[in-house]
Amino acid sequence: MIQAILTAISISLYQTFGEDYEIYKEEVKQDLEEPCFFISCLQSTRKPLLGNRYLQINPFCIQYFPRSKEKGREECNKVAEQMFWCLKWISIGDLILRGTQMWHKVDEEEAILHFFVNYDNLLWKKQEEVKMETYQTKMKLKGGTEFGTKTRKGSKERKP
Repeated sequence: MIQAILTAISISLYQTFGEDYEIYKEEVKQDLEEPCFFISCLQSTRKPLLGNRYLQINPFCIQYFPRSKEKGREECNKVAEQMFWCLKWISIGDLILRGTQMWHKVDEEEAILHFFVNYDNLLWKKQEEVKMETYQTKMKLKGGTEFGTKTRKGSKERKP
């Protein structure tokens, strides 16, 4: 799911900023072509909810390296404003995820934008159903009279 979110973020950035901006999903040691974006997932966590449901929290950091250092802060702020809009919703096939907890900061010394956004989603773990062969029910009245004994087939029970 994280790779799919990374791809959806890069598609949204490409649709907003176009071909003039490089988009990296893997770390680049040398020859970084500016202006560019670098997308990374910070630390994904999964919290159990009731039953077989889980909340997966996916925080992302998108770094933007501006064209020039001279007006880098101004350029970073303009790009950040556009990123708030283009990353509000992303599509992964039929699934649409909403970006939450968006915020940004500009590194003063290096003039690099750090834009943070979460794409959290609910997960369901599918469980197998095991059919019992038969089960029997008995009912008794307070006086001890027994009635209604039945044997049935095909009742369903879930595996833990």
